Amino acid sequence: MLTHAFQNHFEVAVLLAGDADYVPLVNRVKSLGKIVYVWFFSAQKDGLGSGLRLASDAFLSLDSQFARNWL
Repeated sequence: MLTHAFQNHFEVAVLLAGDADYVPLVNRVKSLGKIVYVWFFSAQKDGLGSGLRLASDAFLSLDSQFARNWL
């Protein structure tokens, strides 16, 4: 993601992850003027790091989509 952001290959990135280890990546990509959306399950028990949710430009919870399509 970071390499492609530096090379200006995209304007918007979608990260399907919940680990707070991605916060520095999200912040750096955003500092390059890119928009970063995070899509993941909304509960911390499911692995969502609160810092990642806050670092993103927008967060989409996959809870309802998962329930509707997989249960």
